[in-house]
Amino acid sequence: MTIKTIISIFTLFIASLIQFESYGQDPVEAKKLEQYRVDSIRKEERLLKQQRSADKDRMDDAKEASKETKSKAREEKRVERDASKASDESKKALKTEKKAQRTRMKANQQAKEAAAARKKSDNNK
Repeated sequence: MTIKTIISIFTLFIASLIQFESYGQDPVEAKKLEQYRVDSIRKEERLLKQQRSADKDRMDDAKEASKETKSKAREEKRVERDASKASDESKKALKTEKKAQRTRMKANQQAKEAAAARKKSDNNK
């Protein structure tokens, strides 16, 4: 065979492949299959995007709840410190009042003793 015949056979073979459909393949069905694959991929992408969005929302909610919990804990500690300080002040005030009462009682006792001493000294004159 000559090169001319080989080239012409090859050209006819290529032309027939270009013009005619591949054997056993329906172009409409191939397009449907391709469209189904594209739709499936898009659906998966959409679901993945929704899942990521939901995960992000849940994470944001968890962070917000954590911040609120920490804030409440700080507030509770502050209230507890204030209550402890108030309790200490109350104890100190009670102690001071008891001391003042003892001092008044001693002063009254001393005043009575002084009055009795004055009376005794007035009687001796």
